[in-house]
Parts: sequence; C-alpha cells; structure tokens
Amino acid sequence: MIANDQDAGRWEAVRQLRRERPRWVIIWVAHIGKYRAYPLFRARRGLVVTAATTDETAAQMDQIERACSQRARSPGRPSRR
Repeated sequence: MIANDQDAGRWEAVRQLRRERPRWVIIWVAHIGKYRAYPLFRARRGLVVTAATTDETAAQMDQIERACSQRARSPGRPSRR
C-alpha cells in the first residue's frame, strides 16, 4: 500500500513529535485517522493517547507526564520492592 501525500505529511508530523518527546512511541494510524502515543516511562498499564491532531496528542502527553511526575513525587507513597 502506498501512502498518499496527506499520510506522508502526517508521518512527518510524527517524526517531529518524536524528536520533541523521546519518552513516547508515537504513530499515525491511517485506517482510523488518528495519532497514537504510548509512554516509555512508568505509567498506568495500558495507557494509550489517541487524538486527531498532533497538537491534541502533545497536549494529552504533557498532561500525562505531569500527572505521572506528581504521583512519583507524592509523599507517603509506599515504595515498590
């Protein structure tokens, strides 16, 4: 299957987003017309970002990173051994 020009542009946007956020695996899923992102850091199992634009994807990724960072720093949290 050959990607059309629009898909090629979306894959270029994915490459840019990957450079900006190396702690994520980011893909364009053409058959649903959405971007997906998977964290490479400790996060809730099964966490997946799905969005129609790279801006929406980036905003969700930023929100998740902040939440995970805050949780990791919260006092009184039991340590995992």
